[in-house]
Parts: sequence; C-alpha cells; structure tokens
Amino acid sequence: MQLTEPDFLLLVFAFLSMSIALGIKAPLDYSVWVGSAAAFLLATLDKFPLSIDELSS
Repeated sequence: MQLTEPDFLLLVFAFLSMSIALGIKAPLDYSVWVGSAAAFLLATLDKFPLSIDELSS
C-alpha cells in the first residue's frame, strides 16, 4: 500500500463529513474533491510520464 491510498480515503471521509454537516457546497469550495481525486490518481498510477524527474532524464 502506498502512502497516497490512506490520503485518498481520508479526503473522501472529509468530503462526506463536510457534505453531511455543512451541505454539498462547503467541500466543493474547499477543493476537497479535487484533492481526493489527485490522491487517488497518484495511488493508482505506476508511471508518471509528465513528471519533472521523467522529463529531465
């Protein structure tokens, strides 16, 4: 398990908690959904073709 998988789950939990407590607009204003999507992307990709490290080598 990589480090980003728990990050993804934590951000999804934060998104759902904020949605229940404050309404759907609050987590979207704080970009929680974008952060959880980015963490999920990093957790599932094996290779990063557009990373700085890949481009510089």
